[in-house]
Amino acid sequence: MTPKPPYLGAAYYPEDWPLEQIDEDIRLMKEAGVNIARVGEFAWSRMEPEEGKFDFGWLRLAVNKLSEADIAVIMCTPTCTPPVWLTERYPEVLFMHTNGTRAKHGARRHACPTSRIYRMHCERIVTKLAEEFGHDERVIGWQIDNEFHSLSPARRPCVCPECVKKFQEMMRERFGTIEKLNEAWGTGLWSQTYQSFEQLPTPDPETWHHPSLLAAWQEFYSAAYVDFAKHQADILHKLASQPVGTDMMAFTGVHYGRMHEFLDVVMFNHYHTMENLWQVGMWFDLCRTIKNRPFWNTETQTCWNGSVTANGYKEPGFCRANSWLPIAMGAEANLYWLWRQHWSGQEIMHGSVISSCGRPLHIFGEVQETAKGFDAAAVFLNKTKPTKTGLAMHFSHLAAWIFEHQPIVRGFRYSTYLNEKAYRPMLKAQLRPDVILPEANLYDYRVIFSPFLPALDEDNLREKIKSWVEAGGTWIVGPLSDIRTVHAANFTHAPFGSLEEWAGIRCRFSVPGDPRNFKIRWLDGRVST
Repeated sequence: MTPKPPYLGAAYYPEDWPLEQIDEDIRLMKEAGVNIARVGEFAWSRMEPEEGKFDFGWLRLAVNKLSEADIAVIMCTPTCTPPVWLTERYPEVLFMHTNGTRAKHGARRHACPTSRIYRMHCERIVTKLAEEFGHDERVIGWQIDNEFHSLSPARRPCVCPECVKKFQEMMRERFGTIEKLNEAWGTGLWSQTYQSFEQLPTPDPETWHHPSLLAAWQEFYSAAYVDFAKHQADILHKLASQPVGTDMMAFTGVHYGRMHEFLDVVMFNHYHTMENLWQVGMWFDLCRTIKNRPFWNTETQTCWNGSVTANGYKEPGFCRANSWLPIAMGAEANLYWLWRQHWSGQEIMHGSVISSCGRPLHIFGEVQETAKGFDAAAVFLNKTKPTKTGLAMHFSHLAAWIFEHQPIVRGFRYSTYLNEKAYRPMLKAQLRPDVILPEANLYDYRVIFSPFLPALDEDNLREKIKSWVEAGGTWIVGPLSDIRTVHAANFTHAPFGSLEEWAGIRCRFSVPGDPRNFKIRWLDGRVST
C-alpha cells in the first residue's frame, strides 16, 4: 500500500552498497518508522555506465523492495553528476571558469546548463528513467537534478562560448538596441559605452565591473537553470503521471518563482542549526505560498551536517523539533539527509540515521518518536492547512541580485537582513506573514510589508501596489525600497521612483547608516532613537 502524508523519510543511495544489503536497510527503516525514500539523484554512472547503455535493474530492485515494505519513493534525475565517460568524451560540456579553464570531473554541478551536448544527454537519461518509472504507483514524485545554484565557487557564472552567446541574445531581446542598454545602465561613465552586444564582458573576479552588468549576468544564469529544469519537466510531464519538483535551498541565485511556473510541488532543503533554526521559518513561509499547496522538505540533518569534517553536535530534541517544524508550517513531508552514512567520499562525515556500518545513531529514537507522532496526527494534519492571516512580506530575487553587487551599507546581505530585521520582529510580535514574490496576487492580503525592495518595477509591481492601495490595502514600505531601477541604477528625477509622489513628501537628504543611534524628532515633538 502506498503511504499517505505526512511523509517521514531519508535520502537513500542503493548504488553505493551491495544489493544484498537493501533488506537490512529496509528492516531498519521499518523499525525507525520512515515511510518514504528519495533515490537516484547522483547515480548517473550506475544508470548509464557506458554511453547509450542503460541499467535500471538495481534501481528497480530497490524500488520493488521499498514498495513491498510500504515505503514510497521520490525518484530523482541524476543530471547533477554527469559520468566521466561524458565529461571525458565531450569536455565542452564542462563549466568554464572566468580564467578560461574548464571544471574538472569529480565534484558535482560541474557541467554547463546551456550546453547543447549536455542537454541532449540529460534528455536521454531522463527519458529512459521516466519510461521505466513514470507510471509506477510506488513512485509518488519526481525531483529534477539537485540543489540548483547559479554561481561557481568563485561566485561567478559559467562563461563558456554557449553561455556568452545566450547572454548576448538575452540582452538583445531585452533592450533591442545596444544604445538602449547603454542608456539603462549608464555606461557613459568610465568610457564603458558599448557599440555592440558582442562587446559585453564576462564577469571576472579581478575586474571592478559595473553592478548592472553583474546583476544582469546573475539574472541570466538563473534563467539558464530555469530553462534547464523546464527541459526535464517537459519530458517528465509527458511520460510520467507523478508530481514534479526540484529541491531548492536557502539561496537567492535561482529565481524560485520562475522555476516553479512549470513545476507541481515546491521542494526545499535546509541545514539550519539550533542557534538559527528560527531563520528557516521565512523560507518555509515562502515555500508555502509559491504554489499555495503543501511543500516537501526534502533534506535536513538528523544531527550534525558536514563534508570531510563534522559540523557541530545537536542537543537531544533537536532532531524531533527540526522534523516537526516544516510540517507545522505547511509541509507534508520531511526527509533527512541521509539514511545510511556514506562510507567514503566528500561528505563522509555528514550525520545520518544509521552509520556506514549499519548501526543506529543516537538520534534513532527521536526519529522513531517523530514517526509515531506523524502517524498519530495524520488525520488532523491532512485535514488542516495554515490559513492566510491577511499579512504578507515581500521577498525578491532581483533585490538580492542588486544588493549582491551594491550592498549600499557595509555588511548588508539581503536575505539575512530581511530575515533578522523584518521577518523575525513580526514573529516576536506574534504576527505570521505569508512571504510572497513580486508576482503574487496582492488582493489576498490587507497589509503588505515591502522592506529592502529596491526595484518596484519588477513584475509590474509598481502599478499593482498603487492599484491595491487605492482599493484599500495598507502598504508598509522600506527601508531601501524604490531606490533603484530594474537595471540597478539610481533614479534621476527623485531619490525614489514613486514614494515621494504617493506619500506627498520630499526627501531632503539621506545619510549612510552605521552602528550609532540617530535621534528622530516627529511633528508632534516626540523624539525617538
